[in-house]
Amino acid sequence: MRLTGTDRCIPCEEPFDLVLMDMQMPVMDGLTATRRIRSDHRFDHLVIIALTANAQVEFRDQCLKAGMNDFATKPIDPTTLFATVAHWIEVSRRPVDAPPLSH
Repeated sequence: MRLTGTDRCIPCEEPFDLVLMDMQMPVMDGLTATRRIRSDHRFDHLVIIALTANAQVEFRDQCLKAGMNDFATKPIDPTTLFATVAHWIEVSRRPVDAPPLSH
């Protein structure tokens, strides 16, 4: 499935390991997009990582509650982002739930 930037999702033929979810897209925010992705049970185990400038703990909790797996704040630190992505790609290949890498 691929979000078109509007209120609809369309099927995607190519598999992918995870989603880096921008929280402030023009038409649909990242929380809504994540809830839509999670409403399709084919994507129950798809890793979704929030990318946001909002570093407040309350917002991080909203992201996790919406169905995201982790949270990265802007400005993005490449080393931290790469470590987070590597962590979740590894986790997604195992049949276990893992806690977020971010604190």
